[in-house]
Amino acid sequence: MTLPRFTAGAVGNLEFSHLNEAFERIEAMSASPEVASAGTRGIFSRVITVKILERQGEPPFETGSFEEVALLTPTGGVYFPIAGGVKSTDGTNPFAAPIVSPVSAPDSIVNVLACVARNGKLYFREFTPPTTEGDMYIVLGATVLQGSTATRSVFSYSLKPAVVNAQGQWTGVGDTAIEGFNGAENPEDEIAAGVKVIGVGSKIPQNTYAARQPIRVGTVVGPAKIQGGRLVFCVPNGYEFRC
Repeated sequence: MTLPRFTAGAVGNLEFSHLNEAFERIEAMSASPEVASAGTRGIFSRVITVKILERQGEPPFETGSFEEVALLTPTGGVYFPIAGGVKSTDGTNPFAAPIVSPVSAPDSIVNVLACVARNGKLYFREFTPPTTEGDMYIVLGATVLQGSTATRSVFSYSLKPAVVNAQGQWTGVGDTAIEGFNGAENPEDEIAAGVKVIGVGSKIPQNTYAARQPIRVGTVVGPAKIQGGRLVFCVPNGYEFRC
């Protein structure tokens, strides 16, 4: 669809430039079949705040479904869905116009930008503020991942960006926790000459019982880096020892 453009004229407060802008947005929204079903609000040329609903696949082929949200008031702190807002769903397919990898964890509030693939399909990319990577984060909790062994558990951590006050007290900020993993939990144990090497390099007698513990709640970790929509940090774990 190609709409006309104007170079002069006005009716009251409505000027020709306003019409040109409106026509440009209408043309952009009709560029792809998925655009019309994505929502009635404008899609291109603006940053859209959304809530991640589901995540499927693995990086780099991971995709996420979402709906547009907004604060009720600037100081409200809670995000609500917008009627007629942008969404990834088309009919019964929640991933028709998805966020593509990397995708943040479900329930995360993120900013996205609309894109069009070479085949004409609509998709979105998360717009990450440049201060996110390298920040410090506070641990809110940990969950053992299925498949990890009892003594060498690998954990999924719930984190929030951390700030410190003048008294050296750290607190988490933001309304949404972020999923993260600890790179120090990656190495396997090694045994040589009656000595067991655990964690990041601790050496104990081979027959000593040592169970890896999650990073303690309230611990500040970082700097962290985003990998595939998840935070990665590296902090040595504590262990429970039994002789």
